[in-house]
Amino acid sequence: MGYVLSRLRFRGAGLLMLAVLATQMIPATSIVVPLYMLYRDLGLLDTMQGMVMGHVSLVAPLAIWMSKGFFDTIPPDLEGAARIDGCSRLGAFWRVALPLAGPGMAAIFIYGFVTSWHDFLFAKTLINSNKLWTAATGISSFRGEYFTLHELQMAAALVFALRVVAVFLTMQRQIISGALGGGVK
Repeated sequence: MGYVLSRLRFRGAGLLMLAVLATQMIPATSIVVPLYMLYRDLGLLDTMQGMVMGHVSLVAPLAIWMSKGFFDTIPPDLEGAARIDGCSRLGAFWRVALPLAGPGMAAIFIYGFVTSWHDFLFAKTLINSNKLWTAATGISSFRGEYFTLHELQMAAALVFALRVVAVFLTMQRQIISGALGGGVK
C-alpha cells in the first residue's frame, strides 16, 4: 500500500493517507473491547489467526506510512527505465523498487516484530491459553498474588531478549546499508 500511495496518483490519495495517519493515533486500549466482541462473534478468541490480525491492526498503519516514505526516496526514473527494458509495472516493482527499499523494509520488519513480541494488551485480552501468549504475557505469569518470582522473571526476560537481539543481528546488514545509502542520497 505504501508503494501504491507513493507511485500512483489517484483521487482520494491524500484522504487515504490521512485515514492511515488517523488510525495510527487511535490507542490500542480503545479498540481492544470492540475487537474482543468482534472476535467472540467470529470465533477468533484464543486463536493464532486472531492474534495475527490484532497485531497487524497495530503495525499496519505505521508500516504503510514508513514504506511510503521509503518508496518516495527511490527515483521513479529507475522503474521507468526498467519498464522501457521490458518489465511490467509489477516486474519493475519486484526487480527495482523492492530491492532498493530493502533496508526500509528491514526496519519495518523489526518494528513489527518487536511490537508484536512485547505485546501485552492484546495477548492478555484475546488469548486464554498460555500456548499463544506473547513474551510479555508469559513473563507476567511469574507474578503471584502474594509474591513475585523475580529470579524467574529476569531469566525469562533474558531468554526473550536474546531472540530479539538475534533477529536484529541477522538484519543488521540491511539496516546499516540503509543508513549508509541514506547518507549518499
